[in-house]
Amino acid sequence: MRKLVVAVRRLAALTGLIAAVVATGILTVGSRPAVIAQPSSVTAARIVTVSRLASRRRSAPQPQPRPRYPHPPRPPCRLTRKPCHPSEATTTVLTAAPDPAIAGSSVTLTATVTAADKTVPMGTVQFAVAGSHLLGVPIALNASGVAVTTTTFATAGTVALSAVFQPATSAYASSTGRLSLPVNAPAGQTGGTEPISVTIPPSGALTVTVAPGAVNLAVSATGGTLTATGVLTDVTVTDTRNTYPGWAVSGQESAFTGSGPAVGATVPADSLGWVPVAVGPLTGGATLGPAVAPGTSPGGLGDTPAVLAQAAAGSGFGTNTVSADLTLDIPGGTLAGVYAGELTITYLEAGP
Repeated sequence: MRKLVVAVRRLAALTGLIAAVVATGILTVGSRPAVIAQPSSVTAARIVTVSRLASRRRSAPQPQPRPRYPHPPRPPCRLTRKPCHPSEATTTVLTAAPDPAIAGSSVTLTATVTAADKTVPMGTVQFAVAGSHLLGVPIALNASGVAVTTTTFATAGTVALSAVFQPATSAYASSTGRLSLPVNAPAGQTGGTEPISVTIPPSGALTVTVAPGAVNLAVSATGGTLTATGVLTDVTVTDTRNTYPGWAVSGQESAFTGSGPAVGATVPADSLGWVPVAVGPLTGGATLGPAVAPGTSPGGLGDTPAVLAQAAAGSGFGTNTVSADLTLDIPGGTLAGVYAGELTITYLEAGP
């Protein structure tokens, strides 16, 4: 390199000398000038050529030292085909109205796109079913970042919907909103209402049946006192009336009169008492009457009818079977013989 620089400098000096001789025709050697004849045109052309060569060599660029980077420089983003600035993230929210939808009825789908930096992005939204069946063409976002479309679904079930946002510029990233929309079958249509009335007449009846047969009381002695006991035959009450008035069944005893050796002798009716019992479960709200102790006077079975069973108004519908445990206290000194009396069963067609 150093030799080349010295050679160039010498050539430049020689070129300057030749140019001076050509211009003046005088060559100075030492201190004495010498006149030289003017060169021919050919000689001048050669000199000019040498001068140009020297000039070119004199202006040749010098090699520069290579810069040293700590890391290789990055290529410009336009060469890598990547955005020079990262795209702003977006979020797409998909909603439907009504939700759930009705098969065969119009449904409004709304996609709302928002950016992470709170700006309103520009672009379009493509609505689709199951990701592949497109619902129309892409819809442009309005100034609020909202795109709306309407559609219908023919059958009931669950529909997978999507809304894909495609930004208009690389400043925003794409995003997808999804919605699983239930679609119900349409209900029957109502054209109006029409009142219908009916009058149901009273119906049904109340029947009271006493099982046939006589009641024979069995006598026993306890401490010198004679007592006779027995069981009343079944009394069945059936009420089928749809007015539910209730009912009451009662019993009243007559005096016991003797026969045979005891003709003319009597046993008072109040000497008989009872304890009502149910034969099977009671239905329709029926209840048993209170117990009446034998020998009660006044208020015994001979004085006034005693309640065997009853049902208050609004109850008693159905069938109930009742009976009673009977007890007769025989007064001391009563003449021996056969005594007979009558227990009359009565009923009321209305509750107490």
